[in-house]
Amino acid sequence: MDNEELVLKNTIYASGFFYYITKSHNSYLYSFMKNLNINGNEYSFLLYLYHNNGSTQSDLAESFKIPKSQVSRSFKKLEEKNFIIRKKDDENKKFYKIFLTGK
Repeated sequence: MDNEELVLKNTIYASGFFYYITKSHNSYLYSFMKNLNINGNEYSFLLYLYHNNGSTQSDLAESFKIPKSQVSRSFKKLEEKNFIIRKKDDENKKFYKIFLTGK
């Protein structure tokens, strides 16, 4: 058996292995999000803010390639759930900087 055949044979086993890892991870993640009463978008935004605390809504919209209105709606929900706070930017009053709360 040459290397190419060996790689092809092992790729089949590896893809099944990664499938079950992904399925297990998603199961854990969805139950975690359900307990916190957040959806996938909100979770992604919180994760982004964890690494980029103090970002603006425009920063997130640009990073995720989605409309600013969608980010704004999600942030409104996250603010109601006390996950984030929005503060006016001192340099540009049109923008809000977003910060995670202790929750």
